[in-house]
Order: sequence, then C-alpha cells, then structure tokens
Amino acid sequence: MAAIYRAQEVGGGAVYSAQEGAGGTTATITGAGGIPSAEAVGTPALTATGGGSAGVITGAGGIASAEAVGTPTLSASLWPVVSPPGIPSAEAVGTPTLIVVAAEFDEPVTVAEAKLAARMDADITVLDEEVAVAISAARQQAELITGRRYRPTVVVYELAAWPLPTEPLSVHAARACAIDYWDGAAWQTLPPSEYVFAPGGIGGNATCLAPQLDRRWPALGDVAIGPRVRVSLTCGPVTRQAVPAAVKLFIKAHVSAWLKNPEATASASMAVNPLLARLLDAERLWG
Repeated sequence: MAAIYRAQEVGGGAVYSAQEGAGGTTATITGAGGIPSAEAVGTPALTATGGGSAGVITGAGGIASAEAVGTPTLSASLWPVVSPPGIPSAEAVGTPTLIVVAAEFDEPVTVAEAKLAARMDADITVLDEEVAVAISAARQQAELITGRRYRPTVVVYELAAWPLPTEPLSVHAARACAIDYWDGAAWQTLPPSEYVFAPGGIGGNATCLAPQLDRRWPALGDVAIGPRVRVSLTCGPVTRQAVPAAVKLFIKAHVSAWLKNPEATASASMAVNPLLARLLDAERLWG
C-alpha cells in the first residue's frame, strides 16, 4: 500500500507525519524546539526512538552547528519501506545500471525513411548525422512514454541480493535472461536450468525471477560495497518490421518537426497536435 506523507509547520517547529494507510502504523517527527536561523544553528540531527506501532523522532540533544551535524538522517527501522503496488523497493531491486544494445538492428526508423517523411531529397546527406540523432531522441521519448523498448536491448540490473519472486524488474516482455553472481572469489554464471523468469507486476508488465521448484539461489559472497547479482534481460523487437506502425509514425513526425524547427522555438503559444497526442496510447503500459 502506498505511503502517504504530509508536512505542516506548527508553532515555529516543523512537524511531519507519515501514515501507511488504513490499518498501518503512524509516526510523528517533531523538530527540536523552535527553529533558529540556519546560519547560527544549521540542521538538527534526527534519531528514531520507540518500539511499538508508533514512534517519535526528535532532535538529538541540543541543536548543533551545521558543520558538526549536516543534513538530518531519518531511520526507517520503525516502519516498513512501502512501495506502490507492483513497483519493487529501490533497496531490494535497484534500477538498471547498464543498457547494451543488441545487434539485430539499430533504430526502428532508418535515416532514409525519416528523410522521406520530412520531404528531404535522398541525395542531400549533409544533415544525415542530425537526422540519426533525432531518430534516437524520438525513439527514447517513445520508450519513456510507453514503458516499452523499440530496439533490441539488454537491460542489466546490478543487485545487492537475490530478488524475491514478488519483486519484479521493470522490463516488459523479456525474451532471454542471464544471471551472474559473486561467490566470494569470482563472478559465476548461473545455468539457465537453475531458474525461471516470467511476466510479473501489474498486468504482467515487468519480469519476475525465481529458482526452480527443487532449487535454491546460490549463497552469495561478502563484499564491502557493490552488487553481488547481475541480471541481464533481453527485450525489444527482434526485427524492425515488428515495431508498431504508430511508433514509427511518432518517430518520423518528431524528426520532421525538429528538422523544420531545429531551435524548437515559437513566437506564440503552442498546442499539442491532436494527430500525435494519442498516437502512443495503444502502446502505453498502464499501471
């Protein structure tokens, strides 16, 4: 259940409250006394106390100088880390740290196709490099809007621990998976027969991992800091022909607009083109 936060200044002291939701725990964070000027006082350190379903966080002793204290740190030991439904916690899963493009094809729209859509002569090549950059930018925008990949891609997650089956990785329609892990001495490759991967999360829009029914994840070696598990998920269309026509049209239209107005400026207010506003709705991953 998603966490709900609110902040309110009461009587010169900052008061914050956090509530997980109906039936959840409630915690209150109270600034230490009045709040003097930042120059004289700095930011108070905060520590957590309490052990029941509710706890209070107050300033640690007197208020020290900013040089001695620095930025306040809040401990989450009193309350569970809550993520929105279907979205794993950052601590458990992390974010993809490396994206490597596979070799089947580069972009869903070629330079020649984009130039034709922009009504540019094929023999004029002076802007070909700019056209290629605009294609990549439009494709990235389409991927951000829809949550899908539109070229062959390997998304690599580097994790501190094995993900739970209920902690999906944000990769849609993964078609291959490779796992490496740190055993304490070297990185080892886990045989594909040891694990399974399948769609997970809301609407099956992400990817979940689990060991086979009769297996367990291997023990991980200790590290001072850094990842101990690397999950590489291959996704995206196999061929350029598999990219939906709406996505290709979206890319071509944006490339044409950028070529005609490279500064992206306008002397009057601009409105969203109704022909493009809903072009990617059918591709968008909702939830």
